[in-house]
Amino acid sequence: MATLLAIEALRRSGEAKYSHELSEGRKRLLALQTDSGAWETGALDASLLTRKIIGHFEESNLAWDNGTVGKLNRSGRAFVEIAKQLIEQGGSENAKMAIVSLVHGLEFQLYSSLSSPDISANIFRKGGQQTIGARDAMSMLREYLIGKGELGTDSTLKFQSQISLMISTRDSVVHKNASVSRSDISHWIKEVESFANLYLRR
Repeated sequence: MATLLAIEALRRSGEAKYSHELSEGRKRLLALQTDSGAWETGALDASLLTRKIIGHFEESNLAWDNGTVGKLNRSGRAFVEIAKQLIEQGGSENAKMAIVSLVHGLEFQLYSSLSSPDISANIFRKGGQQTIGARDAMSMLREYLIGKGELGTDSTLKFQSQISLMISTRDSVVHKNASVSRSDISHWIKEVESFANLYLRR
């Protein structure tokens, strides 16, 4: 966490003289990434720390090499597993955290697939300050598959409508503190995993 705070402070300073320190700090972060794709520390929840570090790389508009793309995919799958664990624990607050984790898991897997050498899509907008989001990432994947002739021009991705509803529900949870049912999340977990198996693990 200390490494992340230090390089984030350097990045926000905007000073070019710190470019070497930023580069070394980012190398240190990547070296600390576990084989599961997450970052872990005894002082902070692993899922929160992982989201913050991935967010730093996304906001910095940095290119990911193949090894990092693979780890990003594993991070996405780990977030799906976290959602499963939260659902098993029960409770309305755990359900809210589960849907947030599940959408993060889908997004990371989409970004990993779109950033792979086969596709090399730009997953950033607003001058690299923000990622495109899961809906736009699915649309980008759909256009790629249409271009390859693997999907008809009038076809949609399987599970796309269900996943869009999941994302809308996540938005309501985050912005309006809405409730979400355990059964709905359980269905969405299965649909996200089916979607990933069909399109993102190629």
